[in-house]
Amino acid sequence: MRRPTSEPAEHDGPTALRRRSTPVLFAVSVWLMAEGFSFAGLFALERLAGIDYVPTATTLSVEARANLDRFLARGAGATMAMSPNLGWEPIRNTVEINSAGMRDDREYAPRPPPGVLRIAAFGDSFTYGSDTTLGDNWAKQIASLAPTIELLNYGVPAYGLDQAYLRYLAVGEDFHPDIVLIGYMSE
Repeated sequence: MRRPTSEPAEHDGPTALRRRSTPVLFAVSVWLMAEGFSFAGLFALERLAGIDYVPTATTLSVEARANLDRFLARGAGATMAMSPNLGWEPIRNTVEINSAGMRDDREYAPRPPPGVLRIAAFGDSFTYGSDTTLGDNWAKQIASLAPTIELLNYGVPAYGLDQAYLRYLAVGEDFHPDIVLIGYMSE
């Protein structure tokens, strides 16, 4: 059956071209506006606050290089070592790290004693308790609430969720926890 000539076909002429190009033009317009606002904001930061954004740095600053050198040097007081699978991990049997690589000053039996709830916590510096002493970190505080709770602290400073999960896969079942926590910080 033939269509009336007063209705153009969907694929005919400039109307169809406009209909197809409108979303593309809208997306390009939004992108250009976002770039313009970003450029104006960076310009205002430089002029008003003296903050200069230079995204083309190709080398580390002297301070960043010194931090990296300190991290890579396994000198006295080092608590982390490079790991081929995790990036870095605690050095076992160092200050506040037990032989299993947990942040703890005690060793644990491979299986919890009868009647003891064993919890394994994996995560980043918040799980590890970076800004606290060993006795004041949350894992030790929870374990001190009752002798029937053991909290194994597998946290590692600066870990991402992926590293915490990979660490769990590598060692998470070694001490047969009843509960596993994987800390997540939405920074």
